[in-house]
Amino acid sequence: VDVKGKINVPTNWELVPGQTIPDTVKATANGIPTVTVNIEHDTITVNPGDPKKPSDKLPDGTNYPAGVDQNDLNHDVVRTINITKPGKTTTTTTQKTSFNRTATIDLVDHSIKYGNWVQQGDNGWKKVDVPVVDGYTPSVKNIDKVAVTPDTKDVNIDVTYTPDEQKGQITYVDEKGNQISSTPLTGK
Repeated sequence: VDVKGKINVPTNWELVPGQTIPDTVKATANGIPTVTVNIEHDTITVNPGDPKKPSDKLPDGTNYPAGVDQNDLNHDVVRTINITKPGKTTTTTTQKTSFNRTATIDLVDHSIKYGNWVQQGDNGWKKVDVPVVDGYTPSVKNIDKVAVTPDTKDVNIDVTYTPDEQKGQITYVDEKGNQISSTPLTGK
């Protein structure tokens, strides 16, 4: 009796790999022997470059479950640095680190298993040198390099400048250039 030609795996299921299924079996006086075929839930993998919406259709015609759209499979972590020099406009630097992952959908129960987040490109945020402005102290002296993980939160850093206390003096001299007196000066 033909076995292979009679195997009809139910929709959304697949054969368990590595099993040996006979092509045929012999009928005996006691009947046809039972052939056990192991099946498991079929799956489909959604890649981050091709995310799906719940309105998109799975191969069986049902809708994709929620959890496999752009924001579920792609994640950016952003550091925004705003540097405002005295009397100048603000300069903004944006550093972005991107992560993505796959999602595997069980076609029987529509559960989702996510792959690990994989970092794309550079490993984190680069160091930024805070410009020196004579006579002023920056609110942030250093903006260090940071290794970013998928759990890192977005960061905003605002660098402003406070004027430094300055010292000087008024010197009074006579017509020959001799110092007569002086007055100390301080201010910002």
